[in-house]
Amino acid sequence: MTSQSACRCGDASGDAAEVWAEVPSAPGALEVVLQRVGGTETRSGRSVSLQQLLELGSSVVPEGDAKLAGFRGCSVHALLAGEAPWLLGSPARPLRGICTAGDGMTTEPIPWEHLQQAIVLHSEASGQALSSGGPLRLWIPPEAGLVCHKGSNISVKDARRLTFVVPVGITVVRKGTKDGVEQQSAKVLSLEQLLSSSRSTVPESDDKFAGFTGCSLSVILEDVASGSGICIAGDGMTTEPVPLEYLQRSILMHSDAQGDPLQSGGPLRLWIPPEAGLICKQGNNISVKDVQRIVLTTTVAL
Repeated sequence: MTSQSACRCGDASGDAAEVWAEVPSAPGALEVVLQRVGGTETRSGRSVSLQQLLELGSSVVPEGDAKLAGFRGCSVHALLAGEAPWLLGSPARPLRGICTAGDGMTTEPIPWEHLQQAIVLHSEASGQALSSGGPLRLWIPPEAGLVCHKGSNISVKDARRLTFVVPVGITVVRKGTKDGVEQQSAKVLSLEQLLSSSRSTVPESDDKFAGFTGCSLSVILEDVASGSGICIAGDGMTTEPVPLEYLQRSILMHSDAQGDPLQSGGPLRLWIPPEAGLICKQGNNISVKDVQRIVLTTTVAL
């Protein structure tokens, strides 16, 4: 790990857009990195100083921890709420995270459900600065299952970097011909872009997804006149070709009927109108879980 690490970000969501300056990683500062996956991978980050961490509130290690009980710091959830609030409470929330220490030691990926409860420690129970493993030390809840060779729950000494892996959104690929030559183009739509688009709602007639909301594919495919497309999920599952007339009525669902992120099949799940005739083996209308790519074959020149 080098003593300098610089990243740049200029694609935050909607009117909360912000450019993160290039900054060094140094003792007493934590570099927060967003690593977007799916489509073209990108990285962006900024440094958060000890003073900023102190201003983001205080969380305490539970009494059940034999070694660090009472130690104080900033929870990872509070850290993101202060530095990248658009990530929380939306389908764009991190999938997992990785912590890197000053000596280059890197944790295994930590699922978000446990990572958000982790605490960036800066003070002992007495309120004094850390006498060991500081100036910043990441406490990870035991439920994450990260255990050192001694059998104890892992805490990362001299924590320097937190890398959050977040989904990028969906990739739309177009295939067609121009002057008799087959051509292909692709674009990636981020979750922030989809969330900022006008919302469409699944009809009440749908027994399972009535009231769920998302982005209509008609917005994404507005310049496509004819053709068909296949939809590909994160596990590789691929639909049969769907005629454009039904694709344009399909909805990229990102929120349930209460407006919360999808609890199953997300962060994006494609609802396809029943008129398309795509039925799963249980006899229900197909919806594509964790949809990541749509491949269009157009019958007109690109």
